[in-house]
Amino acid sequence: GKHWATFTRSSSLVINQTVGVIRPLPGWEKRGILSFNPGSDVCCPDLHQGRTDRWEGNVHYCCVNMTTGYCHWTAWRDTDSNNLVGHSDYDEDCLTLGMSLDLDEGTLSLYQNRRLCTLKDGLAGEYCWIAGFFQGGDVSVQRG
Repeated sequence: GKHWATFTRSSSLVINQTVGVIRPLPGWEKRGILSFNPGSDVCCPDLHQGRTDRWEGNVHYCCVNMTTGYCHWTAWRDTDSNNLVGHSDYDEDCLTLGMSLDLDEGTLSLYQNRRLCTLKDGLAGEYCWIAGFFQGGDVSVQRG
C-alpha cells in the first residue's frame, strides 16, 4: 500500500530533528529507556533481536535530518549501511516535509512543495512513522 505523512516543525533553528520510518518495536516502552537513537551502533543488536515475522527486507530504520536533508538508514546488523546523501535543492529553512512510503514499489520518498527524491528503496513489511530529537524541539505528524 501507499502511505503519506506530513511532518511540521516550529522552528528551523533547532538542529538534529529527524523524521522517517522505523519497524514497530513491541515491548520497548516497558524497558524504561528515556531516550535512544535507533541509528546508533550501540542500540543495533538489541533492536535487531526484536525482529518479527512481519519484518521483510533489510531496511529497518530510515530517516532524514529536517535541517540538513541528509538521510540515514540501517539494517541493525554488523553490516549496517549508511546512506548520507545531501540534496542540492533541499530547503533547510522549510518547516514542512512530506514523506511517501510506497510498499508496492518499496520506496520512501521526500517532498518539499514537490517531490525531491527517493530516500531509500528496498523497503518491505511493516513500518511506523517516527520523529526524533537530539536537543529538543517539536514536530507534528499528520498522516493521510
